[in-house]
Amino acid sequence: MSINEAEKKKLITELEQFLNRFVMYKEHAMAEKSGIAVAPGLEPLRLELERKYGKLKAVIEEYGGSTEVLLEGGKRKCEAFTSAFSYTQLSKVAFDVVMDTAIAALNIAIGNLESLMLPETGQVHAPDNIAEVANYLFDNMQFHPMVVEASKSRFESGHYSDAIFAAFKAVNNFVKQKTGLALDGKGLMMKVFSKNNPIIKLNEGRTDSDKDEQEGFMHLFAGATQGIRNPKAHDEVAELNTHKTLEYLGFASLLMRRAEEGKVKRPRKKQPKSLKS
Repeated sequence: MSINEAEKKKLITELEQFLNRFVMYKEHAMAEKSGIAVAPGLEPLRLELERKYGKLKAVIEEYGGSTEVLLEGGKRKCEAFTSAFSYTQLSKVAFDVVMDTAIAALNIAIGNLESLMLPETGQVHAPDNIAEVANYLFDNMQFHPMVVEASKSRFESGHYSDAIFAAFKAVNNFVKQKTGLALDGKGLMMKVFSKNNPIIKLNEGRTDSDKDEQEGFMHLFAGATQGIRNPKAHDEVAELNTHKTLEYLGFASLLMRRAEEGKVKRPRKKQPKSLKS
């Protein structure tokens, strides 16, 4: 049976739940065989476990080992689980033996699964072609879609400075569009994300922590547009490092997400003065 890590965890959980119910079944059935009155739920519990065993049988057989048991002094061979579900046909001693064998098989199966080492699933391997590694890294960073749209083609063609500039320009333009302001760059960001009177609120602004976050991101937005997006800086800096470029784009992506998530605080409309009669 071929399983992955997620399936392994699921099987362990199912086996543990089955084991707990199976132990309960043994206690009730043994009580009945001892002449002690038991709840009427024994038969529904037996049917529930029998159906569940049908689904887990292959797993128990593979990881729990043999479930054969000898009864009547070794004269009679039977399968522990099948016999356990026919408890009315067994003596109290025989039932105890088959139940203990079945419980042991369940514990062994759980233990073997827990110690089973499996390769991680969903793991994506980087391409062997070095020329494709940069694009592979870009695609797996899960940048904000607007950052991807602005920078992907530039990044893939190796124009890293252009990719960075385009990403932060997209952030600037998004903030302008969201607020409708005609400002630009640092001045735009200082006004929009102002600590005391923000146009885009990044949080509720009720606590000192909220206000610190608002002010901090105001400086991050302003600093990014002034020190990264600034056209003059763009013209003078030629970025050639792939990983540093990805870090810049990751920063742009974070700013874009925060700006998108922020709530726009609309100015209150002035109420018209009432006319005196």
